[in-house]
Amino acid sequence: MSVIDMNSDGQQPRREMLFSRVFPVAAIVLCNLVPLAGVFFWHVNIHLLVIVFWWESIIVGWINLPKIAMAGGDNTPGLVKFGLMFFFLFHYFGFVLIQGIFIFIVFNKYAGPLSGGLMRLLIGVLAAGHVLSFFTDYIGTKANLKQTPTQQMMKPYGRVVVQQVMVFAGAWGMTAAGLQTNTVLLAVFVAVKTIADIAGHWLELAWRNTEAKTVCSTAK
Repeated sequence: MSVIDMNSDGQQPRREMLFSRVFPVAAIVLCNLVPLAGVFFWHVNIHLLVIVFWWESIIVGWINLPKIAMAGGDNTPGLVKFGLMFFFLFHYFGFVLIQGIFIFIVFNKYAGPLSGGLMRLLIGVLAAGHVLSFFTDYIGTKANLKQTPTQQMMKPYGRVVVQQVMVFAGAWGMTAAGLQTNTVLLAVFVAVKTIADIAGHWLELAWRNTEAKTVCSTAK
């Protein structure tokens, strides 16, 4: 076996595993540990967490714009990519805006007097995690070459719907029961959200491989 074969058969799969599986999952866990620390040390309540996780949906949307632009799974012209980005910008963020109006009407007044500084810290940490995942997973493994712009445009919707339904249901139930500051339940809430994020990432990897095979077969 030549050195080139060893590099392609050995190093590349290990690199792809690190960049697509290990680093993103580690980022998810570490970034969600900060809200968890907020629960134990900064008296973060469920209402502040709902607002923070809503902002995370905005972060996901903004990062998806360069992902659409860089998607190279087919020969989509640049002008068409721009049109898809424009459509996504208004459709996705319109959807998130409606959620945000509801959230701030219902939950903002309960977030607490220290919510401003804590909110910026938690949002910043989550944003850093998504940016890291963008460079390690999407660019580092050349995942953009496995996605068409249309496929990439649709990616955030499933995640946002599942996450927000879970977050709303948990927050509404805890508030109705008067348990919005219960430390144990808040820790479970963050843990379940973290597991859902990891499962979502693994599911995206599975879809990406399936879509890549579809793109290749179509190209043939």
